[in-house]
Amino acid sequence: MSTQQRLENIKNGFSYKVKNDGDVSFTIAYRARSYFFPFTSRTFRPKVKENFDTVTGAYARATKQLNSDRINNIFTELENAFLDSNSTLINIEKQYSEDVKNQIITYLQKDNKNLKVLSPSLFSALQLHTPLKKADNTASIEIAYGEFIYSILGDGNIESLFVDSETNSLIKLINTVAISEKNTSKIQKQPDSICKLPFIKDLFSEDIRYLRKNEDMFLEKLPIFLHYYLMFYCSQLTLRFNKQFDIKEETNKPYEIYYILDDERLSSTRQAKIQGYNIISTASTNLYENIILLSALNYIFDTKLKTFYELKNLYNKYDQQEKDEILIALQEWIYLFNKSMNYQFDNSELSTFESACNVFYKIIGHGKSYKAQRSRYGLSLEELLYKFSKLHGNQGHSMSLSQENLLFFIQLSTKGERMKIKDVFSELEQRGIFFDSRTKTQVIEKLDKLNMIDSVSDSGDAKYVKEF
Repeated sequence: MSTQQRLENIKNGFSYKVKNDGDVSFTIAYRARSYFFPFTSRTFRPKVKENFDTVTGAYARATKQLNSDRINNIFTELENAFLDSNSTLINIEKQYSEDVKNQIITYLQKDNKNLKVLSPSLFSALQLHTPLKKADNTASIEIAYGEFIYSILGDGNIESLFVDSETNSLIKLINTVAISEKNTSKIQKQPDSICKLPFIKDLFSEDIRYLRKNEDMFLEKLPIFLHYYLMFYCSQLTLRFNKQFDIKEETNKPYEIYYILDDERLSSTRQAKIQGYNIISTASTNLYENIILLSALNYIFDTKLKTFYELKNLYNKYDQQEKDEILIALQEWIYLFNKSMNYQFDNSELSTFESACNVFYKIIGHGKSYKAQRSRYGLSLEELLYKFSKLHGNQGHSMSLSQENLLFFIQLSTKGERMKIKDVFSELEQRGIFFDSRTKTQVIEKLDKLNMIDSVSDSGDAKYVKEF
């Protein structure tokens, strides 16, 4: 591919045009070639701080190849079914119809106004966000989140993931009115993504298969499980992208992010302060620029969904002519892109591939042109951290686990089997949860109070977490 072809590729991708008055116009493009995250730079985002129900519903429908755009409002549909005298779904004498309807809706509707999931199939009936204004596209982004989880992590290859072991007339009624159309040809409106951290996908598959074995736990914990794994994947990928070309090799283990327990105090010397929430938060502020840079490079390389590490390896394999073509195309694009940005740089800064990438990265972050978009895009990741973090006054935030979440992640790690406490910590670390020595002591004490520790001797190595 020639330099000109590479340049035309990126100009088309960014819809670059020169107007009659000499001004330029272009679109900041990051979805077609660099859809690494389901985030958006728009104003509206899923309300994941409150709960993960809406995204869980979109995920459940994606695994069943159901189109989330065709999900009906359960409670509206139930109202209509009871009001329709010709409905074949309801067989109740008219004099009792209103009371029965009210009792059913009260029973099914949770405090957050979503559906109470009584069986695995009903995850598919969970409602999306109801827009309060025309421009509110929150529901479409909830769909994108759910379909993204399925796209990169799958469903653990469990055919019966959302199949009910038992059913009744109420469950059948809800499933009947929930879905108005099935679409098996294409469920994703967003570009397909590819899992870039296969070790996380392997853990996800292992853990969701275990979770599904206990139906009660599955019904209760699936939303927090999906929430955590999306946060885990996105934060780990963000940390890698923040290093750009400095990554020497890809690893099959997570970067160390330290957590404390909710009832612990955070101090400036704790690992959770030094290498915890702030590491992810800082990286998230650069995420928008990194995604735009990756988009531009994937157009120039004529590739898709290649990371910094992959692009660097690809570039190093090219002969000198191909390297020159890529560098010149990148230089020309920088000159074109910067016409409306007016970032000051020296031409010598474009002399090498990596230094030219750095200039383009700085141009994107320059000035106020895309300040709001940069902020909103990174904020999407920070909002995913909310359920697994805590504010500690002047010390700021830490990654943090409640007792409930701690026990849940231990159960996932041990699969309910008796295990040495040091091995439990090792399994948690594989899932991105690291503790310093003080927190490990707190965890052991907490488990001991709950009568969940088996001590063969006084040695720490001889302590076991009991089956549960």
